[in-house]
Amino acid sequence: MEKSELIIGVHTNGENDLEARGLIEAFSQNGVKAMSIEDCEKENRLPNLTISSGTSGISNWQKYLNKNITNIMWASDSVFVKDYQAIEQFAKMPNFILLTCTPCDTEPVGRFFETLKHGALILGANPLKITDSDGEREYDFLFSSDIVDVDAKIADLKASMPEFVYKMMMDMYKIGSNNPVLSFWQIYKLFCENLGLDFDYEQYLLLFSNVAPLITSNKKIQLVRAMKDFNVKVAGNEVWKKYIEGKAEYIGTSDAAQYQKAKIVLHYQSVEMSMGLEKGFLEACEAGAMIFSSKTPSIESIFGSNMEYFDPVEFKNIAQQADYLLSHQEECKNHAQNVLKSLKAENSLQKRGAEIIGLIR
Repeated sequence: MEKSELIIGVHTNGENDLEARGLIEAFSQNGVKAMSIEDCEKENRLPNLTISSGTSGISNWQKYLNKNITNIMWASDSVFVKDYQAIEQFAKMPNFILLTCTPCDTEPVGRFFETLKHGALILGANPLKITDSDGEREYDFLFSSDIVDVDAKIADLKASMPEFVYKMMMDMYKIGSNNPVLSFWQIYKLFCENLGLDFDYEQYLLLFSNVAPLITSNKKIQLVRAMKDFNVKVAGNEVWKKYIEGKAEYIGTSDAAQYQKAKIVLHYQSVEMSMGLEKGFLEACEAGAMIFSSKTPSIESIFGSNMEYFDPVEFKNIAQQADYLLSHQEECKNHAQNVLKSLKAENSLQKRGAEIIGLIR
């Protein structure tokens, strides 16, 4: 089918769904007719394909699948973090396709959902959100992320899990904390190989949902504490109040608009998304902030020297790096502008839209 003949229906969560609007714009820029499902129905048009960001518009999926129309779900996070119930529901539908947003989900999805058609496509920057603002930025450093209460979670696992399972979880937690570039699937496979185990889907989900957030939250707490002598604004859930130290200040819930206030945004790449680009990370880039990130191959391979990278194991020399960034703001602004150029040229939704069109034609 030629591009000019395609009609792509984009599932939305309403008129103010920026993710859906970004997808519509991305497909349109690639010469394809794209419109919201609501507009398709108003104009009595039947799309050749439907797509959603995460589970947007999920109440309409079955209707189009029943009409033998292919429906693509492009995950907005690791599918084992959220939306796995949607995958469980639709995995056996022959015209349902899953695009994970991190390649580290590809192998476990294939292992646990054998008949599901799936691939990986990392997230792209939304052109509706990119800001070239060069205004005054009031925060020296911003770290925006939710965490779990690590101490309370470990105590709960110890009290509720069988001793063998608890010990295994703590061993996985230790290995993940000491090897932060490993994905959770890689950690899981190490345990399976060494212990001769083979977990089913429910058991894997139990391990993932309990251990992965512990690893990521512990490392994020370590990062903020390593920066305790700097003016770091911490946004996220109130669990942070228990763990921040020194000059760090908790400022309330996360908000993408906060990135425009920050000279430098701290980013720690989670074990759940170790091979992808996280939504919050892209929002920080879209806001034109300098990014100070954990040294992560997937990020470094895309953005290279236009970001500063810290040691994600022991955070060695992070204070010296932070001092340098604060005293070289013009250099930071140049790096941030180069990241914006990269987003527009190579890492935009428009580019990802072209890849999706290439898959379906």
